[in-house]
Amino acid sequence: MRTVVAVHIVWHREYLKRFELALRQIDISIGIPYIDWTLDDALDHPRDSILFSEYLMGDTSGKRDNENGSWVINGPFKDFATAHGNPRLTRWVGEPIEDPVTKEMIEPRPMTQEHVDYLLNAEKVDQIITFPIFKDEEGCNYSKQIKKAQGRDPENAHGRGHMFVGGDMNEFSTASNDPIFYMHHAFVDFLWEEWRKNKQDPSQWEIGWITDSEACSAFRHFVGEDMYPFVPMVNRDGLSVNYTKNMYKYEPRLTCNRENIDCKSGFLFCDLTKGKKGPRCASKIKKGKSCSGYEHNEDVCYLGECIDGICVEYDPNRPKTTPSPKPKTIKKTTNQAARGDCKYNKAYMNLYCEASCGICKPNYNLVDDCTDRFSRCKSSKEQGYCEQYKYWMDENCRRSCNRCENTRAQECSAEGFSATTRAPFRCHDTLRDKCYNEHPCCQYWSQLGECQRNTVWMSCYCKKASLIAASKPPQKNLSNFPGPNAKFDIPGHDFKDVSENAELFANIFG
Repeated sequence: MRTVVAVHIVWHREYLKRFELALRQIDISIGIPYIDWTLDDALDHPRDSILFSEYLMGDTSGKRDNENGSWVINGPFKDFATAHGNPRLTRWVGEPIEDPVTKEMIEPRPMTQEHVDYLLNAEKVDQIITFPIFKDEEGCNYSKQIKKAQGRDPENAHGRGHMFVGGDMNEFSTASNDPIFYMHHAFVDFLWEEWRKNKQDPSQWEIGWITDSEACSAFRHFVGEDMYPFVPMVNRDGLSVNYTKNMYKYEPRLTCNRENIDCKSGFLFCDLTKGKKGPRCASKIKKGKSCSGYEHNEDVCYLGECIDGICVEYDPNRPKTTPSPKPKTIKKTTNQAARGDCKYNKAYMNLYCEASCGICKPNYNLVDDCTDRFSRCKSSKEQGYCEQYKYWMDENCRRSCNRCENTRAQECSAEGFSATTRAPFRCHDTLRDKCYNEHPCCQYWSQLGECQRNTVWMSCYCKKASLIAASKPPQKNLSNFPGPNAKFDIPGHDFKDVSENAELFANIFG
């Protein structure tokens, strides 16, 4: 459905709610994450963000595979068939497009910090719930205000995310094919919720709406009209406090400063150089892309380093301007992490080897080499995951995957694994409320002091962190959410498509 103007924010809140409910029918722990686009916009070229890589949302082929752009060729959404019959998702991330006004070719960018600031600092509800910028008919009292916003109003600002990703996302009829669609709209929803909490009196939360005006908008966008196709809901219902009271809440956006440059993710770095308002968290940059201009030795390249202005794969033999200290020889004892010997690979290990590094408390014996730690090991084996997600399954489903012949230490020392082993195509961030390692060598590495030695690889395998900030569903029964929209049997609406998409989505993330 194409949504414009007043109903835009509330309609998508309801749509996201229904999609998340469908996901949670498959896995109750799932919450739709939001993409903070300012992390990507912080880069000179947002399309170079690690977000669009095999580790997160996937790369594209770089060539036009169809009229809308390039196929997604790797990552968790490779071969993600669309509802419109395409064998893969299509994107055209950050590729030059024609400016509709100047007709010049420009590089599209996602939502910027300026857009976010405008939204969060808005003083009136009619700056948030708005009429279309093109509606300039006589009698519309909002035309001048909308034009004054210069495209920073929520709907027009959100459109930048669609144009930036391109491909399926840039067409109304296909945008929801791409899982990014849901994360993108979750960010808009997050910003709206922040505005409500900080700028509105609670007494206004469920009644604040722009004045209905036939001179400015079609009647379907009036506050008391049906929220099609979610009838019997009406547009006013989208203002309900029950969404964030009973169903979900958002984690805050990630920040850093000169005293604390930790952005809590191996996919992010603290930009000390290019932020207009000081240090800021930013997406790391993909291999082969430009990393020039950073003046404070920022760790800008994912799984690599910046050499001559380009991100290249890390080479331990490459001479350094400032040599790194050589680690001491460490005996293989179980108390190395506690003694502080693991002091070089902290972020890397803490994300990939959470259990072994003591970031969380496992409910199983870490040194047992022949058990299933995950409740769905048998079904995961039947789906081929023992090979598809080999590292994670070798660690957590050893019995089901027939990995009991050798101990972890025997396998890891014999095969030459190290904490700089190339990571698989994604971090298994779905079990974020559980305590699992993501690699069979985690316990072995922790005994060698790796929990604080490698700042990249371990930051993906053992502690949940991402360029994508997740929304956390509260521990409440879904039946606590009142109204007819709590069930999937609403007359006149077919949930087949959303349920099918939800199952694919949940299987990938869960």
